[in-house]
Amino acid sequence: MPVARMNTMRPRLVVLCICLFFMAWTLTACTETSLFLNEVTPDRSFRIWWNEGYFPEETAAVRRFVEQWAKTSKNEVKLTFFSEKDLAREITNAIARNNPPDILYSYSADLNLIPRLAWEGKLADVSDVVSPVAQQFTKTALSGVTYTDNTSKKKAYFAVPISQSGIYLHYWRNLLQQTGVNERTIPQDWEGFWGWWRQVHRALSQRKGAAQSDNLYTIGLPVSPSASDTFYAFELFLEAYNVEILDSQGQLRISDPQVRNGILRAVTEYTKFYREKLVPPSATEWGDPDNNERFLNSEMVMTANPTLSIPGSQRSDEQRYFDQMVTIPWPRKPDGSPLRNLVATKQACLFANSPNQKIAKDFFRYLLQPENLDVFVKGSRGRFAPVMPKLLGDPFWRNPRDTHISNSVKTLENTRPLYQVLNPAYTEVQARNVWGSVLQQVALGKLTPEAATDRAIAEIQVIFENWQS
Repeated sequence: MPVARMNTMRPRLVVLCICLFFMAWTLTACTETSLFLNEVTPDRSFRIWWNEGYFPEETAAVRRFVEQWAKTSKNEVKLTFFSEKDLAREITNAIARNNPPDILYSYSADLNLIPRLAWEGKLADVSDVVSPVAQQFTKTALSGVTYTDNTSKKKAYFAVPISQSGIYLHYWRNLLQQTGVNERTIPQDWEGFWGWWRQVHRALSQRKGAAQSDNLYTIGLPVSPSASDTFYAFELFLEAYNVEILDSQGQLRISDPQVRNGILRAVTEYTKFYREKLVPPSATEWGDPDNNERFLNSEMVMTANPTLSIPGSQRSDEQRYFDQMVTIPWPRKPDGSPLRNLVATKQACLFANSPNQKIAKDFFRYLLQPENLDVFVKGSRGRFAPVMPKLLGDPFWRNPRDTHISNSVKTLENTRPLYQVLNPAYTEVQARNVWGSVLQQVALGKLTPEAATDRAIAEIQVIFENWQS
């Protein structure tokens, strides 16, 4: 009996297993098909992807005016915030699936994404939004959103300007006071300025041996290929030495012997601070947050940084913000002329394949109303500055006690846009951090400044040749 029963049940068991297998396969296939369809079927709802604010006030300001616009316009909108790192990954994936949001705002998109997307014909021309209010913006801001669509050979506004940031210098007054060097004697000429900080370094060196100064360095200039701050700061040195990598038409000038000599001089001077041990040894490995953190931990007397994120993070501590930390203008160029600050125009773009072009442009028109931009930019605690000169009349930007904001505004009176605006091929120079790579090698003694200069020139030439091919 037991054997007979086993033989009777075995076929049933086999049939049951086969059925379960096909049920599982069917469910799996349906699930995979659903996921596949979700990836390739465009979401036609109106979607905005926005960089999460560096400070809570930034995110709150965006959320508030998006909600106000939705209520006023009676449009439904899906607003999604991402961290900067996550947003870079998600937008790349969305573009690959041909399903990007309608509108994108990212802190770093102006450096490496928007110029390339415009060139490839993937962004909508928003000139009908920007042109009617163009007179309200600075010339640099307008230049910062003017790109060429290589597919249509059209040059136009392919993004809307929202805010701007330059490169700023900060120092700790309380640390400087400990050296005995008088801050009121800081020279305004290039050689005198950096010589003055070498004087501070000598004063610090005399204090080495005191426990509190063992890990204290004078200058926080990054020499790392991992930090975008490196090419920001170094390109300001190139500007100081009148190096013109691209002409006004976006043509590469790097093979010009005069340009090479200027690059060599900038490489030599920039890396000299590290070789003279004014800069922390770890600066060759820094990421973008590192100079911020080390400066805020009082491990460096002075540092350079794009945006006012460093003082902005200390705004709640009035003593540190107003009394101990100071923001100063850059010195004049070595030839005595004023140094132009390099401006990154923070911007939002509309994708060309958006099914909601009309709604998106209506949102942009609402966003570009001065009172709305004002709320957003102030939400950054001054990290970014207005792109509308009219807004700079507000006492928030002119408080003489607030050296951070008032001096940043002064440095933004004489500016030029970064090179990727002139030619999108330069986005790859920045993405590879060509300057950071060679500066690191010079700092570590693995390349001479001459060899580093020639390596950078050769790499940039190849990038531009490949881009054009």
